[in-house]
Amino acid sequence: MTPEESSKLKQMILVVAEEVKRICKLHNISYTLDGGTFIGAIRHKGFIPWDDDFDIDMTRDNYNRFLEACKKDLDERFYLKTWRNDTGYPMGFSKIILKGTEVVEESQQNATFKEGIYVDIFPFDNVPKNRILQYKQMFLSYFLRKILLMQANVDVPKGSSTGKKLVFYLLKFLGTVVKHDTLVKTCENEITKYPVCDEVACMVCISGYRKTQMSKKIFEEYIEVPFENTSFSVVKEYDYYLTKIFGDYMTLPPVDKRKTHDFVKIDFGDY
Repeated sequence: MTPEESSKLKQMILVVAEEVKRICKLHNISYTLDGGTFIGAIRHKGFIPWDDDFDIDMTRDNYNRFLEACKKDLDERFYLKTWRNDTGYPMGFSKIILKGTEVVEESQQNATFKEGIYVDIFPFDNVPKNRILQYKQMFLSYFLRKILLMQANVDVPKGSSTGKKLVFYLLKFLGTVVKHDTLVKTCENEITKYPVCDEVACMVCISGYRKTQMSKKIFEEYIEVPFENTSFSVVKEYDYYLTKIFGDYMTLPPVDKRKTHDFVKIDFGDY
């Protein structure tokens, strides 16, 4: 990706992010920035220079309200993608996508789903107090999502060992005998089955169950922080949140650890 393409991609991502913010404000839905987007807001007042996406977190109740709000109030320039409305899409989080655009990651060139320029929306779900039930929830959510990924024909990660490849091929086989909707329903039932809790975690993100497991109270208070030429909401206790997931988030990582999405195609359409 050229510097010009990277700059334009970020501009378009912000267009999508502003629409997410508009929907949330219209319906009084609480949200916080997440991942590299959150670090970028605190450390750079905008995008991390090498970053190429935009992540948002919501508690499950806010997430469900957001999905419903999108059905009637999402601007016609965008569309909502979930594993419920697209049986080729394997992710447990949703995307707001800019119509008429296309992006393709290297690992998804042969996948059953297509994407445009997007913003990711991740739900945080309740964690049971019992440690054994936590392990059950963590394992099942991970296992079922991996089957869905293989079912969607996402490539096995580069550099995987022979043993890991065999596991992925086994998961791919399971994906041929269990329907997408059954996997989704089973996974959602497991990660949303505990109505009362003290802690929450994001069970459908890259960071993983344990790193994102934290007090539910963290999602009670929010503040606005600057981001590029606008601003977005984040949890007030952002230092606790970011340190819990990323450790020393204010120190720049080594160059070889600065990961991107390895886009092999970016089509801005009429933009």
